[in-house]
Amino acid sequence: MYDSKMRKNILIPLFSAALLTLCPSAASARSMPEFTAKDLEGNEITEEIFAEKDITMVNIWGTFCGPCVEEMPYLGEISRSMPDNQQLIGLVIDVTDETDPNFALAKKILEKADADFTQIITNADLSELLMDVTAVPTTIFVDSEGNLLGDAVVGNNVEEYKKRLAEYAEEFPEEKSDTQESTSENV
Repeated sequence: MYDSKMRKNILIPLFSAALLTLCPSAASARSMPEFTAKDLEGNEITEEIFAEKDITMVNIWGTFCGPCVEEMPYLGEISRSMPDNQQLIGLVIDVTDETDPNFALAKKILEKADADFTQIITNADLSELLMDVTAVPTTIFVDSEGNLLGDAVVGNNVEEYKKRLAEYAEEFPEEKSDTQESTSENV
């Protein structure tokens, strides 16, 4: 015997919980946390990696995820075709260190896909960011100051990645070197 008042008392908290899940807090969702982590090659990586480029596409994935593995060759192509002021970085969520069995699997997946961009092993420093990730692959875009740009792309959506990168290329055009400028002036 549910009356309308009882339904409201049940549905309002459920709706609020769903909204909180879908709308992450501004603090955690709008910038990258400070972190120190290792990549799959054993190099130490910090949040300073974002300062190296105007735009960084961050693909959050796992070795267990079919759509993640399926899109990896396309991500390799995207990485190789990026202008100098953009970069692609992967965050592997199911690898803890080089002794983890998924470590070798991740390297095998990347090699087979010819995806040779930086892959960061997630750790506790990145947990704040990962709290808002509800599915993999999830792809976010970050500016040189570590600010997240736009909404995350959830799921395997290579066309959307390309579209967003093209939009950001217009917003953050690649600076021409002196050689490029003098060549274009002579044409």
